[in-house]
Amino acid sequence: MPEERPEAYRSCVLRIGTYIVIQNVLKEHKLPGMLEKHLSQDYGTRRSDYYIEALDRKIERLQEKDKEYSVLAEELYTLLDERHPERKIERAKQALYNAYVESERSLDEIIDLIRNVDEWI
Repeated sequence: MPEERPEAYRSCVLRIGTYIVIQNVLKEHKLPGMLEKHLSQDYGTRRSDYYIEALDRKIERLQEKDKEYSVLAEELYTLLDERHPERKIERAKQALYNAYVESERSLDEIIDLIRNVDEWI
């Protein structure tokens, strides 16, 4: 009488046996070569097209979120400026200082420009 094996062992043997049968059928009918010929022609381009489309959709979603964020950030700054007027003054001072540093002009030149603003407009 043959030895009875545990269920896991029998299941594994059945899977391996099925795999071997499928492999033999594929080799006998030369299916891998035929499938590769048909799939590889446009598989790469289709895959890259899907990838590019997915990236485009992701970019669109992020751009929409960026717009929403910009609107919310602007509203937040407006509300904070209303609540704390000194913040608005500090931001204006910081913006002027940054413009001064980036312009690489002397303070006297900037004061002259401000005094003669009508000439420049």
